[in-house]
Amino acid sequence: MIHSANGLHNHGPLPTNRLSYSKLIISKCTDTNGFRTANMSLKTFVFRSEPLGSVFNNFLKFTTRNCESFSVVWVEGGPLRLSRNHLAKELHPFMVNEQLLSHWREFQTTECLYRCTGNSAEILRQAPGLYLWNEPTWPRDLKIYTRSSCWLKTNTQNQWGLIYADVLPIQNIVGEIPGIDLELNKPALSIDGSRVGTLDEFFNEVSRSLIPQAAWGRNLNAFNDILHGGFGTPEYGFVLIWRNSEQSRQRLGEGIFSELIGIIEGHEQIELTLE
Repeated sequence: MIHSANGLHNHGPLPTNRLSYSKLIISKCTDTNGFRTANMSLKTFVFRSEPLGSVFNNFLKFTTRNCESFSVVWVEGGPLRLSRNHLAKELHPFMVNEQLLSHWREFQTTECLYRCTGNSAEILRQAPGLYLWNEPTWPRDLKIYTRSSCWLKTNTQNQWGLIYADVLPIQNIVGEIPGIDLELNKPALSIDGSRVGTLDEFFNEVSRSLIPQAAWGRNLNAFNDILHGGFGTPEYGFVLIWRNSEQSRQRLGEGIFSELIGIIEGHEQIELTLE
């Protein structure tokens, strides 16, 4: 075992022999934000229902064919010791590296990266599903990597999983995993209606909230263009939350407010929520 300066413990290279990659990817997918706050430049899908049973088994088979590695988070402390955990022992021969995430009193959490092979996937198959890893003896927060990128990440506590469609084509995933239930994950953007009393103030709010620091025409046609995506907004759509919308309606007047709503609703890829 080699102890590196960055706190990782290396146990051997991946089959591709890209050790620098194996050190890097653990940190590329460790943010704890909700999936709605994912990078807007990345097209992502979320699970509408947890893969269980045969769907979970087919999911792991797909992972074995297409992915190089996976990571999980282990919690140790008190009676919970990896040295006593049969799952940790079974996975240990496939370990590439490990990284200490937190340490509080006698408890610590460690993220471990493993080679993805038929044998290591078979060990994962002992879990009943993608999220059901929250018993003390099970690890949590499964992440899967391919081609130097994070392809899937899960959050056990909040029961959600996120797939990065730019890493592996979504049609391959749906075609090879019968029963998998995914939907496009649209990031949420918001405008504050309490800031809007005139059309010019509405354009200010668009500049502030939707396309900060971007130059645009500041007219209704240009606003319509922004909603198509590619002007700092996601090309595949987003959730637009209009906060304090009734206040905007009263101050703008029903005519202008309805015209703005009509422009937004003319874009099927945008989900409008009035609050």
